[in-house]
Amino acid sequence: MLGRDRRRIELAFSLLFSLPGTPVLYYGDEIGMGEDLSLQERNAVRTPMQWSNAPNAGFSTAPRTQCALPVVARGAYGYRRVNVADQYRDPSSLLHFVRRAVRVRRELRELGGDWEQVRVKEPAVLAVRYRRDDSALLVLHNLSGEPTRVRSLDADGLADAFCNREYPAPAASVELDAYGFRWLHDPEAF
Repeated sequence: MLGRDRRRIELAFSLLFSLPGTPVLYYGDEIGMGEDLSLQERNAVRTPMQWSNAPNAGFSTAPRTQCALPVVARGAYGYRRVNVADQYRDPSSLLHFVRRAVRVRRELRELGGDWEQVRVKEPAVLAVRYRRDDSALLVLHNLSGEPTRVRSLDADGLADAFCNREYPAPAASVELDAYGFRWLHDPEAF
């Protein structure tokens, strides 16, 4: 759905992990695993987990013909290209990005607290502020393919807890890349 655009995929995960509610991942989401659309009905998304580039994606040592469903073997999402073992070894992989997002979400106690949408002038930016006790978290997502600056935010003194890249410290305005995101937090409380 996102055309294998890593920026948009990371933005989607950032939204998933930072919006109110409980995030839900299905197996394979954390590595960007694809579906086998040639399979009937829901079986398209029930292919075996792609653990490695070994036969049957490392999921089973049984002959391929004895597996309940075939592994995704061809194309951009085939198990030789997309698997846990390869991504585990690559610190810049989607798997490591998702692991960082999960870790930061667990550490930020504001997530799960009271929240409010913050009105901003930039129509493509979703801004949400969380509060818990005396601590606040400001989460910004640029849903546009164009970079932007968000002005008139109370972001002075905040620092990035999680973002799509290193940015200059926020001041009177907050910079966001195309499909960029920033989780801004009081560094004393983190």
